[in-house]
Amino acid sequence: MKFLKKPTRIFYLQAMWCKRRCIACGYTMLELSIAISLAGVIAMTALRAIPLVYDEYRVSRFNLRLSEWVLKTEELYKVRSDYKGISLSALADLRVFDGDFVIKDAVGAVSEVRHVFNGTFDVGLPSKISITPFWAIHLSGLPADKALCASILQYAVQNGRIVAVIAEKKDQNVPALRDWLSEVTYNDGAVGVDTSPRIDGFPEGYTVVKNLNGRQKSPADLVAICSDMPVSAVTMGIAMMRKKL
Repeated sequence: MKFLKKPTRIFYLQAMWCKRRCIACGYTMLELSIAISLAGVIAMTALRAIPLVYDEYRVSRFNLRLSEWVLKTEELYKVRSDYKGISLSALADLRVFDGDFVIKDAVGAVSEVRHVFNGTFDVGLPSKISITPFWAIHLSGLPADKALCASILQYAVQNGRIVAVIAEKKDQNVPALRDWLSEVTYNDGAVGVDTSPRIDGFPEGYTVVKNLNGRQKSPADLVAICSDMPVSAVTMGIAMMRKKL
């Protein structure tokens, strides 16, 4: 110590005093460094988890709203023999879309209803089916991510009598209700090997995951469908139909 100059000696003594104080309090400099590092790791993990938690919240919110849209619509038409006159504007006027993002055109008619993933919800009637009353739903802009996709598909299967899915690819026109609504037909099963009623005629690109005959893909199959989505698929679309019981 006698070889140190006075200012240097003061700094040395201060450092030793700080070190001894930390030890006396139960912490060493090494322990403090480890604690700071752990805090940083925890913070980074939390930041990475936020998007996942938000996505799961949106899936839950979407699934809830889908169920509410279907139940409210069925309730409105339960005393009627068919779904004649069904449209976005008609359902909006009957407060089906309360709380949703509704877009109106220049004359005040509802042109779009957007769900929590900012895709669209659309409804209509299949033009080639008149014997049995059906109504149709098309959902676009849903996540194609494997985990989120499978969760949404499983819930769609619960809410639709007929469900089909299609990949929405980048730089291509997004599939819409009009792309399949005028194509599907009702097959009563009277002709052919399959004698159970079903819906036929979905355009190329659609994969039917549930049909009238009760045949539907298993949860594992739905996961596989989502996993097999092409790399170019940025989102997915779902076609759904329901019928009068």
